[in-house]
Amino acid sequence: MKRAYPDLHDAIASMPMADSHEHLEDYGDRYRDDDDLLSTYASHYFAEDLALAGAGPELLARVRDSGVDLAARWDAIEPFWEAARYTGYGQALDLSVRGLYGLDGLRRETLPEANRAFMALKGSGRLLDIVLREKCGIEFALCGGTGPLFRTVSYVNWYICPSYYGLRDVEQMAGLRIRCFQDWLDATEAIVGRELAAGAVGLKTTVAYMRP
Repeated sequence: MKRAYPDLHDAIASMPMADSHEHLEDYGDRYRDDDDLLSTYASHYFAEDLALAGAGPELLARVRDSGVDLAARWDAIEPFWEAARYTGYGQALDLSVRGLYGLDGLRRETLPEANRAFMALKGSGRLLDIVLREKCGIEFALCGGTGPLFRTVSYVNWYICPSYYGLRDVEQMAGLRIRCFQDWLDATEAIVGRELAAGAVGLKTTVAYMRP
């Protein structure tokens, strides 16, 4: 087994993958040009871990402000960062710093170099291509993004949970009056058919966030 594991690992690592859940669909729209590594890493899911560790909204907003001195922001967030470092999201950031920049995780000593490397990578215009394609072996990602890396999906929440948009909204989307269940099916077919014709390659739902 010890002899087989490296071969199996290498074989799996060489397989191209389809990324079915990606939050980086339009990098240029999600982040300002002056966002640095700390303002980016202290956002999204890891921000929830930092908040649970005791970092308040004002502190998190300051840490995300790249106009404030980088070292000062780290001094302010470091106690909470250390408390949250071993969550899944915290470990993912350390793994990213190691894999992308060859540094021993994100710490006071590594932050300046990690930030310089991040800014250079972002400035290259190839951040997603390098991180997702070259480092992670992702052939394409299924989400709402644009460009060669992404494949569009049609979100189907509204016809699983009619209250997601509301009847009138669905009527407007479909261009149909809905007065019975068959009209609802016709509206569904019209909207999904239009999105598939426009290039969507699959269906996606996020009703887990809406149901009781």
